[in-house]
Amino acid sequence: MRGELCSQASKKDDNEKVYLKQMLEHKASTKDSDYLPLSWNNSTSKAKSKKKHNNSSSSSSSSSNSSASSASTFDDDYENDVWLGYEEEVPLGSDGPAFILHRCLYLLEFLMTHNVLGDFILPVSLDVFPSYPEYVTRPMDFSTIRERLLSNTSYKTVQQFAMDVRLIWENCKKFNNQDSDIYVVAVNFGKIFDTLLSHFVLCK
Repeated sequence: MRGELCSQASKKDDNEKVYLKQMLEHKASTKDSDYLPLSWNNSTSKAKSKKKHNNSSSSSSSSSNSSASSASTFDDDYENDVWLGYEEEVPLGSDGPAFILHRCLYLLEFLMTHNVLGDFILPVSLDVFPSYPEYVTRPMDFSTIRERLLSNTSYKTVQQFAMDVRLIWENCKKFNNQDSDIYVVAVNFGKIFDTLLSHFVLCK
């Protein structure tokens, strides 16, 4: 029977060390503005300046017109800067806008904060699971994906990043039994990842 990738003391300690080290080297931006398209920030700044310029003496009708104009500008910027869920068409890394890279990195580091996903942080130890290569031909882990993101050149599209994350879930399901806890974790977080990818990274 195939072995479950259960947490063992030594491996758990290694994972925690790597996690703590990478969180201390946290690369995802802490500024909200870095997660928005540049033109959105410019539009917001212009809107604030315009609002400041048009003080309380402005009439309600002119205020309505200004709001309509702002909404129109916002919608135009949204169409220009945000993709509607087509992963293969969304450039990433040096080929794409910085805010997409920030979102992908933030999403990955968010996954890494969950204790139940600790077994996915580092590559599977072949000393502990020597039969792993018999079931998994393309191993993948969070640390490797993080390094690829930070290289800014490994991924050309969001789809390539997403496929590596999904490969982690698929590898887990190949190697572990369906009734194992880690199999269920992979299934559930696979759905969570796809949801966050669509509604956070791609603004679907």
